[in-house]
Amino acid sequence: MRASYRNIGETATDSHRLLRLDYASLCRPIAELPGQFVACCSYSENEVALTIGGSDSSDGRYSSLVSCFHRYLRMQLKNGAGRLISIAQEVNEMVYECCPNGCLLGCFFAIYSVPTRQLSYVNAGYGAPLLVRGQSSEVVPLEKGGPVFGLLRAPHYIERCTKLHPGDRFVAFTNTVIESFCTTNRGGADKLLIDLIRQHQRCSAMDLANAILSEAEDFSGSFLIDRMVMTACADDTTFAVRPRHFQRAHAAVA
Repeated sequence: MRASYRNIGETATDSHRLLRLDYASLCRPIAELPGQFVACCSYSENEVALTIGGSDSSDGRYSSLVSCFHRYLRMQLKNGAGRLISIAQEVNEMVYECCPNGCLLGCFFAIYSVPTRQLSYVNAGYGAPLLVRGQSSEVVPLEKGGPVFGLLRAPHYIERCTKLHPGDRFVAFTNTVIESFCTTNRGGADKLLIDLIRQHQRCSAMDLANAILSEAEDFSGSFLIDRMVMTACADDTTFAVRPRHFQRAHAAVA
């Protein structure tokens, strides 16, 4: 019996005629649990912020701190691209100082510019999201640009940029998603996931997220494994995101 995954994200779509970004995020079907987060929102007509991450710590005492770190990160992203490295350094310092007993926070966060289609991001020790090109099906891993938050006092972070072209698919996921596809090796699991994304190249973000989690469920033989996935799709429909503020942070298990 398959789980009915709960949508924990916010669909960043509206009817302004500029650009379209179709977004969805799903997690395992239980009430909000500590340790993981995912969010997408816009502060203006021109920029969308994406965040996904969490802590591997099983200590529930850190859950409120993780929520605070995420809230701080999102509010800093309100200022837009151009200072992602300094934001990463600030969040790392907070985690390092507030969680001295080994609570590490992996996180991918990005700003998507509507007019330029540019995705500016920092990957702080999180599993590399995949960008699958719509025209060529080329797969571009959005690699790490520094260690997890809290590991080092003053690490170096790298801000990278890429563009979302019409038909591109952005997919971020927890390690448990890729582990569900593992048969004999990690490389085979990566290929299975990439093939699945390509097969759903023309689907909505929500349909793609559902397909990934359903397939992971079938491969693992269990829907009790904690999983979380975020998808965003760009297409050639001129479409924009209406400005809105972030809602309360959503938490999930990964």
